[in-house]
Amino acid sequence: MNTTQDSSCANILDSSVNHPLANWSIYSQFKQAQNGYWKRVMDEDIKSKVVDIIGSNANTMYITTRRRLGIKWPYLLLLIKNLHQRFAFEVKFIDDHHFLRCFRFSNFENHASVQPHCACMPLAMSHGWIRLHLDLADFTNRIYGTNYVETLGLQIYANVRIRRIYFTHQPCKESELPPEYCLLKKPKTNGVERPEQKTDGDEIANKETEKGE
Repeated sequence: MNTTQDSSCANILDSSVNHPLANWSIYSQFKQAQNGYWKRVMDEDIKSKVVDIIGSNANTMYITTRRRLGIKWPYLLLLIKNLHQRFAFEVKFIDDHHFLRCFRFSNFENHASVQPHCACMPLAMSHGWIRLHLDLADFTNRIYGTNYVETLGLQIYANVRIRRIYFTHQPCKESELPPEYCLLKKPKTNGVERPEQKTDGDEIANKETEKGE
């Protein structure tokens, strides 16, 4: 799969380009319009075009990367907006035991569960726009006791608003990234500028998650 990559970031989805889902496949179960759809809209908070993934069922409307990503960088970042509806996403990867595994994050599950090939974790989302930062290498080691090798694909379910999805090879503060990889304008709440969201991947998963077999 073709990705936009420079010395610090590997871009997977950019909502500002003419065809933001050119490298993604779009699925809506039963192909019914009322079941789900995607659209590009202007977000007034960040003054940028964004992608909405909307569906009546968070499990039957989703987008997925078309080809193997083959990205070895372990830090995954999503610039997304909380729509206060059910939402989930999955990261498919391989580890140094050559196992194909999956991390599934959702905001409607209360407890973490671990199976040999899939770990499901609750996702904590604050109000408005957030910068979601996941350390895939740390998750892999803590949950499975193995080493992360590379990400094969992503699957993003309804319901969410997306500005950008990208990988980095090391932890980066938003101030250290190129401007196009940041939220273009910090959202405001009741006329007061919100501080930069500093979500840490370690805080998303239930820390009581046990290692799988």
